[in-house]
Amino acid sequence: MYSPAFIRRFLNMTEKSEDSDCTLWWGGCDKDGYGTIKHEGRTLRAHRVAFEIAKGPVPPGLVVMHSCDNPQCVNTKHLSAGTIRDNNRDMMRKGRNRAVKGSKKQRGILNARSKITSLQAVRIRVRASQGESQEKLAKEYGVSQTTISKIIRRELWRHV
Repeated sequence: MYSPAFIRRFLNMTEKSEDSDCTLWWGGCDKDGYGTIKHEGRTLRAHRVAFEIAKGPVPPGLVVMHSCDNPQCVNTKHLSAGTIRDNNRDMMRKGRNRAVKGSKKQRGILNARSKITSLQAVRIRVRASQGESQEKLAKEYGVSQTTISKIIRRELWRHV
């Protein structure tokens, strides 16, 4: 399905997290925080590619779910195939549903809109303190310069 060269390129964009059992995607991310990679002119989600490399094609009608709830994780031990209904039940069971009125706001990677991990937030602060420009960091992490500024000032990711 994927060429050895593509698999090598894919693996070069991953790194074992120091904070968790996750293997993190360091390439680009989409608006929902999921890793993305180009293959034959198409943009694919990195966790699906990881699943397919390790376990074969995703069966028709199924999605690839994260047990760790980290959209940037590509650790195949954290990935499983399930229906959209399975994924929604998992979300509800873990309290990640934003639609529930009065539900507690989720922080960090538990927030479904998060584009970065706690490890990345810490790295952003360290690199900024060493003089790295906010614009460069924003481009690298696929977020706005304003987001980088808020991370540095601890308006976002203040819990890490």
